[in-house]
Amino acid sequence: MPLIPLVRRRLAAVLPLAAILAVALATLPAPPAAGQDDDVKIQTLEVADGVWMLVGAGGNIGVSAGADGVFLIDDQYAPLSDAVRAAVAAINPGPIRFILNTHWHPDHTGGNESFARAGAVIVAHDNVRETMSHEQEVKLFDTTVPASPPVALPVITFDSAVTFWLNGDEIRAHHVPPAHTDGDSVVHFHHADVLHAGDVFFNGLYPVIDVDRGGSIDGMIEVVGHLASHITDSTKVIPGHGPLSDRAGLVAYGEMLRGVRDAVAALTAEGKDRGAVIAAKPTAPWDEVWGQSFISPDTFAGLVYDSLEADAARQAAGGECGHCDGGANCPMKDDCPGKGECPMGDECPMHGGGMHGGGAGGMGHGAMHGEGMMHGHDGHGPGMMHRHGQPEVAPQDGADGENGAVEDSAVEDSGMDDSGFDDGAPATEPGGGR
Repeated sequence: MPLIPLVRRRLAAVLPLAAILAVALATLPAPPAAGQDDDVKIQTLEVADGVWMLVGAGGNIGVSAGADGVFLIDDQYAPLSDAVRAAVAAINPGPIRFILNTHWHPDHTGGNESFARAGAVIVAHDNVRETMSHEQEVKLFDTTVPASPPVALPVITFDSAVTFWLNGDEIRAHHVPPAHTDGDSVVHFHHADVLHAGDVFFNGLYPVIDVDRGGSIDGMIEVVGHLASHITDSTKVIPGHGPLSDRAGLVAYGEMLRGVRDAVAALTAEGKDRGAVIAAKPTAPWDEVWGQSFISPDTFAGLVYDSLEADAARQAAGGECGHCDGGANCPMKDDCPGKGECPMGDECPMHGGGMHGGGAGGMGHGAMHGEGMMHGHDGHGPGMMHRHGQPEVAPQDGADGENGAVEDSAVEDSGMDDSGFDDGAPATEPGGGR
């Protein structure tokens, strides 16, 4: 069963070890201290034919390895790069050609610099590069995250989706609505039937919601619900944190998110402020299962409160849909009037063609209910990969999609028209080398 494409909202590190330690938002679990990285053991789990999961001290790494080399999803903390490299080499000694960052947090991007210097091409959503390029204030923890060095930044970025044709699989990364951050991507291995959900999914523990970077509890619930509804019971799900899971685990996680969200919203509706909401222990029914790890119940309750308040403020500023705030978050960018009805009308991905358009149940055909996400090139319909504004990484030699992907240092948008079908423009353009 195909996954359903999710509408995006356009918003808008390799860090010193001390800074990483200070930024609790991006340190789940905590990074190894200097001299302690040798104590971190990278565990390797074969998930499916040609797909592995690496578990260390940061976000879970996804691995595709085969005749075309190695493709990684995330790369944990900088001090662990050698350990990760050794674990990958034990699977396949071939080159690490591509690394897909699911979002900007340094427990998922910390190895970028080391691997890029060794020849890997870093790929991520547009917002990931934008966020990593600038110093970030993290209000929740009263700290500042410095900009990443240029070599650690993604050199290929995408707006909605990108496909890698590697190792006999179609590996498709899709940007989803703001959930953990505003730059989250999930990755589906089409033939292996494995989904890497990034930090949209924390299996067995309360998640972080990076509200300062557009994260949203409602967005997380939405994304998790759609992912769970459009995978099968046999799909393997790699979470951003926690053990390997499946559809049932994703469903249970979504139920917890909705339960806590509703409990916090009910307390807010009674007029309780942030402190009173936390004191009321709205997470109590779920704490035994989900509250025993890195994020405490009180911390999570506060994050949910902050997210609901931020979403309400965006909706008040941005008009009916609540998906833009009239500034960097608006698809109109500087041309957006900021309040009232969107001047793009039905053409806006946030309105008529997107989450509030003419699709079933009020969901628009241009986003949540498009022509299919995972079946664009296998005879099962046009798929998400034929929607506008998304690059594809094409085969390296030949047209059968089995010989690996191009290694250009940049890939431009594919020139897809608004109907979601190819308008004849080339899928890729070389970016001039690395």
